[in-house]
Amino acid sequence: MDNKTNAKQIINNATLIIKDINSLSLLRSELLSNFEKIKNKNSNEFGQGQFLALTGQFAVINFLAKVNLILDSGFKKFTKKEDIVKWKEIKDNIKNKPEYKLFKEYFEKGKPHLYQTNEMDAFVKLILDYPVDLGFKNNNNNIKKVWGDIRNQITHMVRLGQGNVVINGVTPNFTYSEAKDLNSKNIKYSFDLMGIEHSLELKNKLIKNKVSSTREIYQMTSSRIYTDYLNIAINNICIWLCEKIDKDEFDSKNIENLIYWFNARDASN
Repeated sequence: MDNKTNAKQIINNATLIIKDINSLSLLRSELLSNFEKIKNKNSNEFGQGQFLALTGQFAVINFLAKVNLILDSGFKKFTKKEDIVKWKEIKDNIKNKPEYKLFKEYFEKGKPHLYQTNEMDAFVKLILDYPVDLGFKNNNNNIKKVWGDIRNQITHMVRLGQGNVVINGVTPNFTYSEAKDLNSKNIKYSFDLMGIEHSLELKNKLIKNKVSSTREIYQMTSSRIYTDYLNIAINNICIWLCEKIDKDEFDSKNIENLIYWFNARDASN
């Protein structure tokens, strides 16, 4: 099997989570009536799967962002063995000096790991490189905000993050096959981001117009993430990367680097 085929297989590993999330969409649509009956009887036990879907989707996006970074520039922006050797040399040089105790905690906490990279920067690069706008309008601040305030919060703190954020599926009124066909032909933004100033302005207008429901105001003034649209977008990013490999848009050495990174024991750090 040649390196290009291997590289495409690595990218297509991401579809495993995409398929699982499709199963959640199927549950919400074609099995919705039975699901709702069970859910209503046990309202404190069931959600609709969007939180779990988004957690998995951010994991896949993180993976694809690193794949894109390696294919584009190899390991230039990743921690390499020589970086760890240099870090250890610096540590050893000051270890026996009195000042070391001031920095010991930071040396221990900040020990570099092989193939580390700045995940936010990799995410920004992927979003800007991908030719289809997912709702960011090529605004770096919007992209970084989603990673810092939403992805990091949902991944590390199991919460939706700072400010108003709503996760939506978009298929409850259709069967799964109808919704998939509709979404594929009429894809909207995966991320519908509302700035803080706009959100406050809209909130004040709603209150002025005597909209008193806190839930309704929250729903109308929140940024939204559409997990069904995002699932389609992630699948399309996989296709886009594979097509770029087929068109020889990446250096063959970087394709070799991708395969090496994927199979390296320390690549998960």
